[in-house]
Amino acid sequence: MAEPNYKKATFHKTAPKIAVMDITSSTNSRTMIASPLANVPCGHSIGVLNCAASHCLPLSAILNSFIYDFALRMRFSGLHTSWFILEETPLPQSNDGELNQHIRSLSGTLRAKGVASLASTSEPFKPESTSRLALTDRERLEKQIILNVLVAKAFGFDRATLHHILDGCDLPQHSDQFSKLDPKGFWRVDKDKDPEFRQTVLTLVAFHDLETKIEAADGNREKGIDAFLAQNHGEGWLFPESLRLSGYGLGHDHRAREPQPVANRLGPRFYDWQLAQSADESWRECYLHARNLLGAHDYAILLVDLIQHRAGEGKDYLDLLTDSFARKLTDEDGYVTVLVEVRAREVFYETSYWIMVENLRANGHVNQAAYDQLLDKLHARKLLDDNEYRRRGGRNAQILADAALPMVAEGGSDYDAPSPADDGQKDLFE
Repeated sequence: MAEPNYKKATFHKTAPKIAVMDITSSTNSRTMIASPLANVPCGHSIGVLNCAASHCLPLSAILNSFIYDFALRMRFSGLHTSWFILEETPLPQSNDGELNQHIRSLSGTLRAKGVASLASTSEPFKPESTSRLALTDRERLEKQIILNVLVAKAFGFDRATLHHILDGCDLPQHSDQFSKLDPKGFWRVDKDKDPEFRQTVLTLVAFHDLETKIEAADGNREKGIDAFLAQNHGEGWLFPESLRLSGYGLGHDHRAREPQPVANRLGPRFYDWQLAQSADESWRECYLHARNLLGAHDYAILLVDLIQHRAGEGKDYLDLLTDSFARKLTDEDGYVTVLVEVRAREVFYETSYWIMVENLRANGHVNQAAYDQLLDKLHARKLLDDNEYRRRGGRNAQILADAALPMVAEGGSDYDAPSPADDGQKDLFE
């Protein structure tokens, strides 16, 4: 589907949503496979759950947990995750029927501890500057285990219940006991690995650690969770260097009674290039590549797309207009092009647009020459009539400087972008 066709469609929705794999089975390794998605279309084989933007990440975490999957597959008999099945599955709830308070606050925990980095390959879900993307198999597995543990506790589970759900997951490789287990069990997950490397077994180990932290906090669940996420210098729970499964009531052979190395056999947590620069530096490098690939004009249009997307979701977009690095990539003409196209797309009402421009002028981001160029281009595009063109030409930049900036897209229309000019700017890598 062409992107313009999708964006013009009546069903087009800019808010994040949750995609659910339709064709599945209760005897697969996992029945529910869900993912938060940004502004992209889905075909008939992908179910879509629309929810409040603040619930998108925590609800995705719940759906992908062993606990929710267990409840789903116990009543799953067909091959499709139809809504009439999903609507009867449980979520953590409080007495008022709303999502459990811990789950409502889980979205903040996801970002603060980097768990959102599991879904951070696109702009709407990118982590804060102190986070790193979870790209390696080890880091992703670690984050998934933390999610499973938090969701299990939000459901009110204890060790015995979680052990029941993950029954048989600690059997050794090639055990003849697998054929005797419940066909809907999770013993298929990582079955080809040694027990100490399976997501199921490590989830039980991490849950044991969380329960220990809660017990040390005199049974206060929230304090125990805080301690669980604050250990290891704020990194949270990490894979142990070695693991003796029998110490957790797990394992069925002699290997379980001896410490087995774990962390150093799972590979590095981050790639070398991730450690060489911060997340902000990494994103700036991405913008730099985009600028060199697209050229000044098309890169300016890309910034307009990002501004429109963020404004439509009520998110901050000003860093795209005020960051000195962004200014360097667009040059003065490109910066004016961004402001012209924002007006042409009617991202904001006209009054709100000029509030933004005057704030940029007042804070030194738009000098007089750029402002005059902006007025000329708007007038040439018939986005500014003759009277307004003359009036604004002598306007005091401070008049609207203290007004509130627009944060929500306010309508839209088709527009014709001018043809790209020759890009004479030198490749910035040089």
